[in-house]
Amino acid sequence: MAKFTVRVEMYTPREDVYQELNLKMKEGEFDSTMGIQEKRFVLPRGEYSFESAGADTKDVLEKATLIARTVGFHFKLPEPSLLVTKADGPRRWHHLGEA
Repeated sequence: MAKFTVRVEMYTPREDVYQELNLKMKEGEFDSTMGIQEKRFVLPRGEYSFESAGADTKDVLEKATLIARTVGFHFKLPEPSLLVTKADGPRRWHHLGEA
């Protein structure tokens, strides 16, 4: 199973836009937490974990972009920026809070 980290920048300080993004990303099977064994950790705002057996970074970027473009459109926000990276080994982190 391939693991990806997705970063979405919405270009707004509005927390409600990020809450809407979190809900829609979760519906698309993107997780705002990641874990190892039984522990889960909360990712920074606008970051998501995604796992897939058959997707590549292009597929994940396209899926995440389609979701992000539906968020906050009523505020006429600029186009969101996204970055997708694929983990080829175990992921490491520092100072993430437990979920």
